[in-house]
Amino acid sequence: MAQVATIGADGAANERLAAPASINRSGLHARATFHAADVRALWIGLWLRVAALGVILIWITTLVGPYAATFYLPFFAGYIAIGYGQYLAGKQEQNWALYGLILADFLLMAATLVLDNPLNDAIKPPGQVASEGRGVYLFILLASVAGCYDPRRVLWGGLCAALSWAGAFWYLATRPNAFTIFDTGSPVNGEAFVTLTANPYFVDIEKLIETIVVIAIVTVILATVAQRARRIVRAEISATRERANLARYFAPSMAEDLAHQDTPFDVITSQNAAVLFADVVGFTKAAENEPPERVIGFLRALHTRLERAIFENDGTLDKYMGDGLMATFGTPRSGPDDASRAIAAARAIIAEQDAWNVSRAKAGFDPVRIAVGVHYGPVVSGDIGSERRLEFATIGDAVNLAARLEQVTRPLDAGVVISEETANRARAEDPARAEVLLERFVSAGEVEIRGHSAVRALRLPLT
Repeated sequence: MAQVATIGADGAANERLAAPASINRSGLHARATFHAADVRALWIGLWLRVAALGVILIWITTLVGPYAATFYLPFFAGYIAIGYGQYLAGKQEQNWALYGLILADFLLMAATLVLDNPLNDAIKPPGQVASEGRGVYLFILLASVAGCYDPRRVLWGGLCAALSWAGAFWYLATRPNAFTIFDTGSPVNGEAFVTLTANPYFVDIEKLIETIVVIAIVTVILATVAQRARRIVRAEISATRERANLARYFAPSMAEDLAHQDTPFDVITSQNAAVLFADVVGFTKAAENEPPERVIGFLRALHTRLERAIFENDGTLDKYMGDGLMATFGTPRSGPDDASRAIAAARAIIAEQDAWNVSRAKAGFDPVRIAVGVHYGPVVSGDIGSERRLEFATIGDAVNLAARLEQVTRPLDAGVVISEETANRARAEDPARAEVLLERFVSAGEVEIRGHSAVRALRLPLT
C-alpha cells in the first residue's frame, strides 16, 4: 500500500492527508438537542415578537393617532432588544441573563400598560386603567416563554407576570386621588360597593387578585405541558439513540424492528446461520510505514464499502477487526435465505473492491485485495460482557470455520472461499438464485483447515 486513499462522493480517489473528520454524535445527546431546540424557539419567538409588535402598533395608531402612537416606539424598541438579548443569552447558555431578561420583559410590558401617554390628550384615571383588563397582554409574553421545553422557565415567567402586574397596580393605587378598598376604613357591600367601583379613581384590588389567580393557573398548565413535551422529546431521543446503536450492527430494516422490542438480546439463542469474514490481504505490512491519519482514512473507506455490502444484503455486522470484519446472516433471527444472502454479500464485497481499485488506479494508488470466507452452520448468539459493557456477539464452530476459510483464500488464489455446506444450503433455499450466486465458483476439493478437520469448499478465483 504505497499510499492510502479515501473515495469522495463523486467516486474520485482523493488522498487524505489531514486527520479524519470526527464522527458527529451530538444529535444523540439530550442536552444538546434541547439546547438546539431552545435556541431555535428563541429565534422564532424574536421574529414573532417583531410581527406582533407591528400589528399592535398599527392597532394603537388607529386608536390614538400617529402622533400619540410615537410615545410607544421606545417601548417597542425595548421589546425587540430584550427579545434579541434572550436569544443571545439562550444561545450562549447564560441562564441568569436569560431569566433577568424575562423579568425585564414583563416589567416593561406592565409599564407600557399603565403609564400615561403625555402625547395623548385623553388621560384616563387610574381606576379606569385598572378595570380595563389590560393584564391580558401579559399572557402574550407568558405564551412566548412557554415555547421552550423548560418548565422552570415557564414557572419563572408566571412569577414575573404576577409580580409585574402587582407592581403596576401598586403604581396605580399610589397615583394622586387614587384609592383602594383598604382606604375606605370599613367593609363596603351591596349598592355602596357598586357605587364605589364606578368611581374612576377606585383601584379594584379584586381585579388584581383575579388576574394573578388566572396567571397562576395558566402558568401551571403551561409548565405541565412543557414538562410533558420534554419527557416525550427525551423518550424520542432515547429511542433514536437506541436505533442508531442498533444500526451500527444491523441492516436498517432489522434495526427498526428490534428497536420496538424491549429486550431483543436478553435470551441466548442457538440456531443455524451463515458467518462471513472479510480481510485485506497484506494490510499489516503495507501499513507499517504509513502515517496514522492515512491508515485511519483508508480503514474508514474500507469499512464503508464492507458495511454497505453487508447491510444491502440484510446482514448483521458483528464486529470490525482492524482491516476486516465479521458478519452474520441469520442472527438475531433466522431467515429463509441466510446462506444465499451471505454469498450475495461476499460477491458484493468483491464488486466493491473492483470498483474501488478502478478509482485507485486512476489516482496512481496500489490495488486492494479483499479476502472473504463464508460458512453456514450452528452458532450461539446473544449479549455478552459485564453490566458495565455489553455487546451482541455470535460464537461457535461455524464462526471459527468461516475465519479459517477466509485465511485459505491466499494459497487457493481466490477472492472468496465458501464451504460446500453453505453452497448446498443456498441451493436448498432457492435453486435458481443459487445458480446465479454460485456462477464462476469452482470446486476447491477438500481443504485442510488449521485446527479443524478438512472441509470441502468452493472458491471464486481472482480476476
